[in-house]
Amino acid sequence: MVERTATDGVGEARGEPPVRGRDSMGVVHHSTRFLRAARRPPTLYNREGDRHATWLELFFDLVYVVAVAELGGLLHENHSLTGFLGFAGLFVIVWWTWLGFSTYADQFDTDDIVHRVGMVAVMFGVIVLTGTIPSALHGGSFAFALAYLLLRTLYIGMYFRVWLNVPEYRQFSAFVIGSTTLSASVWAVSLFFPEPTRFAIWGLSFVVSIVLTVRGYRRPRNHPPTHLALLRTAWPVYHPRAR
Repeated sequence: MVERTATDGVGEARGEPPVRGRDSMGVVHHSTRFLRAARRPPTLYNREGDRHATWLELFFDLVYVVAVAELGGLLHENHSLTGFLGFAGLFVIVWWTWLGFSTYADQFDTDDIVHRVGMVAVMFGVIVLTGTIPSALHGGSFAFALAYLLLRTLYIGMYFRVWLNVPEYRQFSAFVIGSTTLSASVWAVSLFFPEPTRFAIWGLSFVVSIVLTVRGYRRPRNHPPTHLALLRTAWPVYHPRAR
C-alpha cells in the first residue's frame, strides 16, 4: 500500500499534478530541448559584430598548427630547392583544407551535435594527415592522398547540409559540392599512379579547385557573405608575432 503525504493532498487540492507526474514532464521537456539542440540545421550567419570562435574551433586550429609544425620539420631537414618545393606544395594543400572549413564556419551558423561530431571527424582526419606528412614525398604519398580525400569528403558533407537547409544559397552550395567533388575525383585518380606522376595529378587537382573556387566567388550575389573573423582569430595562432 502506497503512503500519501500531506503535501500530496495539498497539491491535488490546488489542481497541481502529483510530484512524480511533474518529474516526468520535466524529463520530457529537457529531452525535447536536448533533441532540438542536437540537430539544429545550419543557417546563414547574420549576427552583428565579429564572429567569435568557439572552443571547438580553437582546438581545431591547434590541430592544424601541429600539421604546420610537422611541415616545418620537412623544410628543416632539407634546405635544397627540391626540399623547399616539396614543403611549399604540401603546405598549400594543408592550408587549403583549413581555409575551406574556416570559411564555412564564417558563412554559416551551426553548432549542433551533428556539426560537432563532424568537426571531431575533421580533426581526426587532420591528425591522420599530419602523421603521413613525413613520408608523403618519400613513398608514403598513398596514405597522404587518402587522408586528404577524407577531409574533402567531410567538407562536401557540410555543404550538403547547407544545400538541404538553406534554400537561398542552394545554388552556391551545389556549386561548392560539385566543384569539390570534381577536384577530389581528379585527386582520387592519383591513387592509381606511382610517384612522381601522383604528385603531378595532385597539382592538377589543386589547380582545378583554385580555378573553380575563384570562378564561384567572382559572382557577388551567388555566395554568402564571409566575415573573415575566424581567419583573423587564427592569424596569431600561426604567426605569434601578430599577437
